[in-house]
Amino acid sequence: MGDSAPGSGPDPDSGPNPTSVTASEPDTSASATYTTSTATDSDTGPMPQCERDFECGRCYVCYDGQCWYDSNYCGLDDGAYYECYSDSDCVSGAICDYGSCYYIPTLEPCQGPAFDAKPWNLNQGSYPVALAFGDVDQDLDQDVWVALAGHENLTILAGDGAGNVLGGIPQHPLSLSPVDLAVTQLGGDDMLDAVAPSGGNVAVAKGAGGGSFSSEIVSLGAYASQMEAADLNLDGLADLIGCSADGVFVSLAMGPGEFYEPSYVGAACSVISVADVLYGDGIPDLIVGNPYNRWIDIMLGDGTGWFAFWGGVAIWGELIAVDVGDMNGDSFPDIVAMANGNGVGVANIIYKDTSESFYSAYFLGVNGGVHNVALGDLTSDGDRDIWTHSNVSPVLQRVTADCVAEYPLAQIGVDLAAGHLNADGRTDIASVDGVDTVTVFVSK
Repeated sequence: MGDSAPGSGPDPDSGPNPTSVTASEPDTSASATYTTSTATDSDTGPMPQCERDFECGRCYVCYDGQCWYDSNYCGLDDGAYYECYSDSDCVSGAICDYGSCYYIPTLEPCQGPAFDAKPWNLNQGSYPVALAFGDVDQDLDQDVWVALAGHENLTILAGDGAGNVLGGIPQHPLSLSPVDLAVTQLGGDDMLDAVAPSGGNVAVAKGAGGGSFSSEIVSLGAYASQMEAADLNLDGLADLIGCSADGVFVSLAMGPGEFYEPSYVGAACSVISVADVLYGDGIPDLIVGNPYNRWIDIMLGDGTGWFAFWGGVAIWGELIAVDVGDMNGDSFPDIVAMANGNGVGVANIIYKDTSESFYSAYFLGVNGGVHNVALGDLTSDGDRDIWTHSNVSPVLQRVTADCVAEYPLAQIGVDLAAGHLNADGRTDIASVDGVDTVTVFVSK
């Protein structure tokens, strides 16, 4: 941008009214035409000093604290003008959407249901990054599986069926620093297995009984930022599907824990969830997105491991995480998309209706921001609650339609999972803070 001052130009009402939108700073080239803040708009009088474009009004751009006329800023044909071009143009707590700032009301804090919070300290430098629930030793009690980036291993905290987690299961080396963790049955037996991606590889830990594993490193060929395991082609074997900078990738299984080279079925993404959300046919579908387009894509699975774009839904904020569950008791799978924007987190509730379509029903604002999502009914009232970590303070948050309850953590959380650690029928939550602590929250 040059240092020359803008020149004079025509009165704002005399020029064209184009629909194109330019960058926030004015063009100071010889071909640009501007009037200074001393120019008079026929409706508003002398233009005031400014800090941002939207303070100047229609057809004006803020430059060097002054409002300058620019015909490219005259807005849409209906006479509206662009209030913002990004969230930073709006006041804190408001999100820029299609040129206008929308304030996101945040939920009030409240006292949530009581839980026993049970922290488990891992070794220093362990850096846990992901966790999951699963019965590793086939004693019918759920255990907590934790992937450790610092120690490059898999740690399992054994559940005793009474809401407690214990040690006793040796750590299993993964021989790589994982970025995610999926627990599944790869096929061939009834043991639970684990897969953990890192770079272009994935560690495959096959359950051998009694909490022991055999493992190997498999070259994946796709640099996964997030990955899930599911039987995509209905052959009884778990396949891999995930997000990468190159696109949505699918690696079909050629045998238990053995995978073909990946195929790409969609554009680059950072968030993915696998569930049968469309026709109830038992064939997995996909929900994918990234933080940049404020949109989630729904992709239809055909039962062979291939997916086609089916439709999309706009969301408020920059996408962070998605999960699927029946949020209104109608037995249809709904989508919860967690997003952030300008100092506020947003839980977007996207309902499915009987016509096989989705619609954004409402959104819930969470002060500060959110980091992830898990769904579960922790009060046995039949309604699923939304659980997330704050991305600005060390708390676990329970988000309902009415309020937000917070539960303290030692550090800011990085991953969480919903499961059952006892037989009371209520969902329990496991949380990991990314430093050295796993905390389980068991309902009282």
